[in-house]
Amino acid sequence: VKLLSAVYLGLIVGLAFINSSSANKSVDEQLRNKSGAIAFSIIVALMSGAIAVLNVFYSEKQVFVREFQSRYYNTFAYYWSRYTVDLPIDFIRGFLTAVIMYYLIGLNPPFSSCLFLALI
Repeated sequence: VKLLSAVYLGLIVGLAFINSSSANKSVDEQLRNKSGAIAFSIIVALMSGAIAVLNVFYSEKQVFVREFQSRYYNTFAYYWSRYTVDLPIDFIRGFLTAVIMYYLIGLNPPFSSCLFLALI
């Protein structure tokens, strides 16, 4: 589901700003379109990550409180374990979204530039 949502977000952002660098637009307009697309993609990435975290913590709240009160582990251990478990899939999800929207928007063609944006 997370990977499908990444593809969906990449397509939505990419199609909203598709071909922002077409030759019949002025350089100033191309620059505004591209910077708007990048800013929007960053906002989408942050919000989708925040919503995912909120959903996970809300669904696991009762289990965490019960196990914390039983002193099975402390708060730091819980958050660190959640972070390390979710990190690989979140990295793949963000990378997939960035690659899809990057080429639909028509940003700098070399893959190294796409990789740089995806890593950020």
